[in-house]
Amino acid sequence: MSFNGDLHELIENMTYPLTCVLISGSKPIFFDWYRNGEKVMERLNLKIDNQDRISQLSLSNVQTSDSGKYECHAKNQYGQDSIATNILVKGLNPVVLNTWSSFQTQVQGSRLFLNCLPILGDSPFSFNWMKNGREIPENDHVQIRKDNLLSILLIENLISDDSGNYTCSVHNQGGFDSQSSYLSVQVPPSWIKEPKDVNLRMGEEYSVECLADGLPKPKINWITPSGKTIENEILDLSKLIKNEKNGRQTLTFECVADNGIGEALRKSITISYNVPARFDEKYSSLQAKKGDIIVMKCNATGDRPITIRWTKDGIKLDRLSHHYEMTDFSTSQGVISELSIRPVQKSDGAIYKCDAENEHGRDDRTIKLSVVEEPSSPVNVKINEVWSRSASVSWRHPQNGNSPVIRYLIHYWRRQSAPHRLHEVNVSSSQTSYLIKNLNPGLSYELSVIAENEVGRSQPSETVPFFTGEEEPSAPPNDINVEPKGPTTIRITWRAPPKEFWNGLIKGYYVGFRKADDTNTAYTLKSIDSKYTEANQIESEVYEYFLRDLSRGTEYEIVIKAYNMAGSGPQSHVLLARTLDGDLPPAQHLIATETTTNSISLRWHQRDNRNSITSIISYTLQYQKEGEPKWHEIPFSSLATSAPSIEQSSMPIYTHTLVNLESGTNYRIFVTAVNRFGFSDPSNIVNTKTIGERLNFQGKLMNHYYESPYYMQPEFTIPILTAFVIVVIIMVIAYVCVRRAKHRAAASSLILESASKQFTGYNTAPRYADFDKVSGKPLIMTEQGNIFPTAYATMPLDENMQPWTGEMKKDSHIYDHPQ
Repeated sequence: MSFNGDLHELIENMTYPLTCVLISGSKPIFFDWYRNGEKVMERLNLKIDNQDRISQLSLSNVQTSDSGKYECHAKNQYGQDSIATNILVKGLNPVVLNTWSSFQTQVQGSRLFLNCLPILGDSPFSFNWMKNGREIPENDHVQIRKDNLLSILLIENLISDDSGNYTCSVHNQGGFDSQSSYLSVQVPPSWIKEPKDVNLRMGEEYSVECLADGLPKPKINWITPSGKTIENEILDLSKLIKNEKNGRQTLTFECVADNGIGEALRKSITISYNVPARFDEKYSSLQAKKGDIIVMKCNATGDRPITIRWTKDGIKLDRLSHHYEMTDFSTSQGVISELSIRPVQKSDGAIYKCDAENEHGRDDRTIKLSVVEEPSSPVNVKINEVWSRSASVSWRHPQNGNSPVIRYLIHYWRRQSAPHRLHEVNVSSSQTSYLIKNLNPGLSYELSVIAENEVGRSQPSETVPFFTGEEEPSAPPNDINVEPKGPTTIRITWRAPPKEFWNGLIKGYYVGFRKADDTNTAYTLKSIDSKYTEANQIESEVYEYFLRDLSRGTEYEIVIKAYNMAGSGPQSHVLLARTLDGDLPPAQHLIATETTTNSISLRWHQRDNRNSITSIISYTLQYQKEGEPKWHEIPFSSLATSAPSIEQSSMPIYTHTLVNLESGTNYRIFVTAVNRFGFSDPSNIVNTKTIGERLNFQGKLMNHYYESPYYMQPEFTIPILTAFVIVVIIMVIAYVCVRRAKHRAAASSLILESASKQFTGYNTAPRYADFDKVSGKPLIMTEQGNIFPTAYATMPLDENMQPWTGEMKKDSHIYDHPQ
């Protein structure tokens, strides 16, 4: 037996056959393979092929784990033999290239140098260069240099076509690697379409192109005469000329193409043109309010000079008119002409035209002026129907003032409310009637209608009053109080319901009563007239009513309800009151007899002479200091009585002194009497004041007065003395007035007599002085004789007699009337 070698060195991933050849032996022969003493079985990368005298073991994609001692065994019926060999599989390192930049930029005309260098891996290496996925051919422009460990790509004098993605790939027996880099060859800008000078007419639409090539693509900018930069390849002159002209006939624009590579391309062009007079706005419509000032403007553009003329309805307007004022202003683009009208009149509504003309052409502009004003007040405003909570109103369309009425406003308010609370309702301009809702019943209202257009509101129409229908009051009276006032009398007090529940004018109240134990009997009703009128409706007014002729010591149910023209409202809740078993004591009469710095002496007696005085158990004296809300009570049953006077001999008089009071302070005092049935009505309230230290004598003087008879007391004597003094003063003034009047009359007679002696008369008229001799009385000969007072005249002497106002008039010349 023999092998094809004793040691076989292999590289990973190789395919290698081992052949075992039998030199001699009789058939049949059987072969077996062993690796490292273990029998080898076929598998994916190991195949065994046995023939008559040859056996072959094939290894594919060998790995280092396949290394070892391989033995081939052959046997037949006569014996066996074997042979061995060793296989060593070596690992192969894959290739790894140096790293490239993913993007490179080079300027046109420069040199590109790319090296492809394996930094790891076992040689030998196989190099391959590609551009944009295609193999790079060598030529005079592109050179590729290679050796065992390195490959270089060299491109001289780069052009834009050299831009692309370059790739170097390397193979060795261990693997494959590649590196790519994109090359961008930057090219300075160059003209594709160079702009040229233009000569055009104003208004003509024209554009200029500026196109350039380069890498990266150049940015195109236009620089205007004003220094403004426009980033665009196409320059639209029709939009720029009117902003850039500024009175010049030529304009220079510069195109700049730049991509940052080398110098930018620049080209200046000249635009020459003529601009006829024209208006950008041909027609407009204006509205002016009558009486306002309106200014109409015409903005003409074009080459100066430009002449402006104004016409109204085809008639040229005079620049010297006092009603019109025309002013022209030069601008960078032409002329602005203003026509002012002050003040605007209705006749100024017309069609106005302004004509603009220069040496290159003319144009006109039309302005329609409408004079508008507020509409007139709506007419024929009337109330059609009225219900308790609504009313129907109608009117006629007014003149609209040359501006459509956009709405109507109905203003309505309550006549009784003060101040008036105004309600406003918006009504469509197409309506001439409206139903006002949510009114209150039984009230007087007023309304007016206002028309409104876009200028403003009209004056209110004539005020129309109306009354809503009444409804029954919807609430009972308030603050009801019942109080027994004797064995047969009950006093009832109440206030009106809240005014918003009256639903009309309250005409009165029903007071119902019945015995509490007789619920099957209907209430007996008493009607009490209301105090209210349309002009006086005060809901805080207190009502009082006395139920009389009742049964002694009996409990009664009492209810009250209000009524108006529509009916009666809900009744109040039931109140219970019981008549007394006897009479209450009568009210007392209280006076203050003496005051000191810290005390007030009081005296009181019964107002009438009733026997019930004997049943009085005690008295309660109540007083209040000024400025304090609290009343102080002093109850007492044992009182000192003074001797009754002659006039009051049948009624005892009681006295009491309040002590420890503050000096110089006002006090209010009253007294009530008490018997076993209750309290009497309060006495009269006495208002008095303690005195200071210096006026202490006054208290004793007052004491003297109060101990005197009534005709000597101050409340009786002081008014009489005051009236007497006034009468004396009037008599003195009247006497002085009469004396002055007589002296004035005598002086007038002397003046007239002296004047008559200076002239010779043609008749025998008596002299003024003779009248005095004949009649014995001075005669006042003057046309204004009635200016002198009569005896005891109390009216002021004045040329203009005024009605007596009840006020005294002070006049420093009341009797010296000027001549």
